[in-house]
Amino acid sequence: MLYITMIEPLKYGAMNPFFKPKTIKWEYDPEIRKSYHDRITTLYDLVAGSPDKKIYIETIDLLLRLFYDSPFAIIAFSLLVGPDFFQLVCQREPLAVLIYIYCGVLFSNVNEWWCDGLGHRIVNGLTLPTEVLERNPKWASAQTWAKEQVNKVTEPNKVLFWRIFVS
Repeated sequence: MLYITMIEPLKYGAMNPFFKPKTIKWEYDPEIRKSYHDRITTLYDLVAGSPDKKIYIETIDLLLRLFYDSPFAIIAFSLLVGPDFFQLVCQREPLAVLIYIYCGVLFSNVNEWWCDGLGHRIVNGLTLPTEVLERNPKWASAQTWAKEQVNKVTEPNKVLFWRIFVS
């Protein structure tokens, strides 16, 4: 009961704007979106011969679903992906690391204070070993692309991927 009695002063007092329903819609740059889609779907080719293919395919499928859902859907990635995938990331399995790096690219497009720099930290904090990159030029290209995406300098108030309107 304490909660109900305390919420009313907040709802109708100074915090009133936070309790009003908001309509959120977003737009996206179709060229950038296609580029991201093409990059994410190339991951399917990279995991083709892996013994952990099933885990990787499920994770890439999830990444694509979240990518198309909304700009903020990527935040649910850590909650929805299976623990087997994170175990592979912790073991520094190159394919798992690469998929998680791509997740970081999507995080970098969420322009909110609570997500500030997360994508940058994921992508620049995880790197594939040099010997892996030398043996697999496609992996090297994928990692280079991800680093370029999160290290882009944007104009103030310009969103790389999503433009969000709140009314």
